[in-house]
Amino acid sequence: MYRVADPEMMRFLFSIMAIGLISTAAAENVDSSAKKKTPASSVGQLLQDKDGKLSKLAESLLGKNGGDRLFYFPTKDQPYTPKKYGYKYENVRFKSADGTELHGWFLPAHQGVKKAKATIVFSHGNAGSLAYHLGFVSWLVVEQYNVLMYDYRGFGQSKGQLSRKGIVEDVQAAFKYVVTRKDVDPNKLISFSHSLGGAKTITSIGMNPIKGLRAVITDSAFASYKQMAVIKGGQVGANL
Repeated sequence: MYRVADPEMMRFLFSIMAIGLISTAAAENVDSSAKKKTPASSVGQLLQDKDGKLSKLAESLLGKNGGDRLFYFPTKDQPYTPKKYGYKYENVRFKSADGTELHGWFLPAHQGVKKAKATIVFSHGNAGSLAYHLGFVSWLVVEQYNVLMYDYRGFGQSKGQLSRKGIVEDVQAAFKYVVTRKDVDPNKLISFSHSLGGAKTITSIGMNPIKGLRAVITDSAFASYKQMAVIKGGQVGANL
């Protein structure tokens, strides 16, 4: 969980609460004047923001690119490690293109790193940190694959501040790191990604094709940030 004393997070939370209160108040106004409408539908109409005023207010509270922060829900905690479930693992640290230090876990295949069928780089979905995504890949270790899973900047023990560009670079950094390991076959690599990780990985691989990559697997990725914003926050979300 975030510390209550974190000024950036407090500013963000107060901004969201303010937008919520304004939205609710406006919706109740509409509801009281036109009795047929429900508050939920009124809020939906409000978020379409036809005159742009709510978007301007939100931007003044969140900052010019503040809407980016609405996409990410990182935590810094690590409730357990793979050891709790009987898996061997290695804490690893490597740097992204801008020098940001990233943290990850390297899990060797059950029969040993060099006997692995291939090495999988796993890019997890939004929210939490490494531990919360272990279930996506633990079975792959049993099936004789090495797995590198890591946290993007701002997540878990990784350093730095969140940004869309930065996370794409973090995906690239994970692949660059794994091929430097002498115990890994650089010609047998697989990309496996989930949700947010899928969106980032496809972009990353498209920008910088990876030599030795044999398969690309994505689970529940999305194609457009703006479309996701519209689904969650109407035109206000898209504007932010």
